[in-house]
Amino acid sequence: MIRRAPCSDTSYTFEPAGEETVDGVAFAKVNFKPVPGASSPAALQLRSQNYPIPLSGTIWIEQQSGSVAKLVATMDSSLSDVGLHGMRSEIHYATVHFHDPDESYWMPVSAIIDVETARQHWRNIHRFTGYKRFRATIQVEELETKR
Repeated sequence: MIRRAPCSDTSYTFEPAGEETVDGVAFAKVNFKPVPGASSPAALQLRSQNYPIPLSGTIWIEQQSGSVAKLVATMDSSLSDVGLHGMRSEIHYATVHFHDPDESYWMPVSAIIDVETARQHWRNIHRFTGYKRFRATIQVEELETKR
């Protein structure tokens, strides 16, 4: 199972990689690579143990809004000792509009994940649609402890 976890910006170095225009929209490109020994936002969980996956890649940032439009990440080195030879992900983002109240958020709209082992290659294609907003109410009660 591949898990994603939050990581801080101290886990990566970032470097400008030029600009690109697609369909009249200008994007700033930023390359990222992991800091050796730092945490990773992705890990392979195998037999109750987590193996961090060193990811590097490029982020496309829409220059007008400052929003991330695309992220491509690849595994820097093989984890062949646990059977993972390669991994690549490509995630596209777009504005999703909500009503009542009218608000918009930048959300993932598609993801392609390729994973390679010694004997297999998987390609998962995900499309994210039909986003819905929901509300939840919680009530926290403090329990009395017995001694």
